Amino acid sequence: MSDFLKAIKQTCELQDKANQVMAGGDWTNLNIDWVSCACAELGESYTWSGYKHWKRQEVNLHQLGIEVIDTYHFMLSMAIEKGVCAESIFKAAFNEVSVKSRETMRALCAENLTKGESGVAVLKTRIKSSIKASLAWALSCDNNPKLLENTAQELMLLASVVGFSDEQFLSNYLVKNCINIYRQKLGDREGKYPRMWIFRGETIEDNQVAEILTKENPALAMDVVALEAALNDALRQFHPQSAAA
Repeated sequence: MSDFLKAIKQTCELQDKANQVMAGGDWTNLNIDWVSCACAELGESYTWSGYKHWKRQEVNLHQLGIEVIDTYHFMLSMAIEKGVCAESIFKAAFNEVSVKSRETMRALCAENLTKGESGVAVLKTRIKSSIKASLAWALSCDNNPKLLENTAQELMLLASVVGFSDEQFLSNYLVKNCINIYRQKLGDREGKYPRMWIFRGETIEDNQVAEILTKENPALAMDVVALEAALNDALRQFHPQSAAA
């Protein structure tokens, strides 16, 4: 199995687990309006595009990319609800044409950033048109669930416009959802889980621990089982009663 197929499968598994925690085991039968949730996230991504003509704004490429990844949570949920399998999502995102399209977008982003204000202006135009295209796609999914096979491709392509690699997109998603589920698993909702950890002599939040661990060992960001084990080892060192058995 390729690393990317494994990662896509893990995103599907994690999203199902997260939705069970947030909405219950029958979440696929609740008729949740995933498209409205996704459009709201894409709207938030737009706020980082520097679209306002009446004031000077700095484009925040990283935060824009993070909002796009948040959109993936909702559209992936809709895909799972409609019975789209991980293999179909993978095939749509990792065929030769799709991969090449993302490589082209990342190259254009890097090129524009070397050209100062004129390059940024071109990049801003591309970002805005790309967000609009993703909004149109999301809205179309309501009437054509077959389009949900393109969930990873559509949003990874949008993220590539601001320079995100495929690895960055998937690893950011996996780490965030891994932390969220890990917190719930160990009693965060009941107040039994310590979000602040003593880690290597510093008191920091658990998501910062995950950031350090994945920076030191990037493979953890694409393997939630290994990441959870690493988090558990770190938690056990100072708070053994909270760590998973």
